[in-house]
Amino acid sequence: MKNKFLIKSLLLFLFVVTMSACDGTFSAESDSGFEKIVMLSDYPIYDSIFELSEIATDVIRGEVLDERVELINTTIPREDIIAEFGGENLSEEEKLELFPDYLGNGLWMDVDDQYEIVTIHQIRVLDVFQGIYQIDDIIEVMQPGGEFGNVALHNSELLSFAPSSDLVFFISSWSHIGRPAVLLNPTQSVYYFPEETQSVRVLRNFNSNNNLNLTLEDLERIYENANLAD
Repeated sequence: MKNKFLIKSLLLFLFVVTMSACDGTFSAESDSGFEKIVMLSDYPIYDSIFELSEIATDVIRGEVLDERVELINTTIPREDIIAEFGGENLSEEEKLELFPDYLGNGLWMDVDDQYEIVTIHQIRVLDVFQGIYQIDDIIEVMQPGGEFGNVALHNSELLSFAPSSDLVFFISSWSHIGRPAVLLNPTQSVYYFPEETQSVRVLRNFNSNNNLNLTLEDLERIYENANLAD
């Protein structure tokens, strides 16, 4: 469980750091004042579907409802982060392990507010293989990137999901932090769920660069393992 907490905290930290470390700013149209920011991202790649499911807090099938772009403050109140990972009862060792911005002896790195552009998809949950969501819950999944006002944050890894798409998502979400969930990575975290008329057992990868195959049997096993863990 601690390993999942560690990965979960690192995903959150990496999302914030990635957003705040965007580089390569240039003006696309100087006359109009439009600014384009090119971001470079890095993320973990997993060796198997079951490693992916062990890291994910939630594995769901969902219908995409809509897509929007927002400017959000990616700086999360520290008390919310601490509550998410066990509250004030965490030991010094656990804080050092879980929080990359904790310096020890009660000292934390100073973090300024960072406002960044994100693309958010709203999704209706159709099935739950792992996690705390319920069928018909409306959840949100965010990714860095998008166009807001006169600024475009270009993320070559940004995935756009068409409305009504029926997809399986491997995501990380937080109970005490009022933020949308995030994909474990943009390459391996999304799969097309087959239509009822299709007899296929292997789900089609959403990202053509994905080297992992997900089957219906895999989803059944993930569900069984999640229920055994409960």
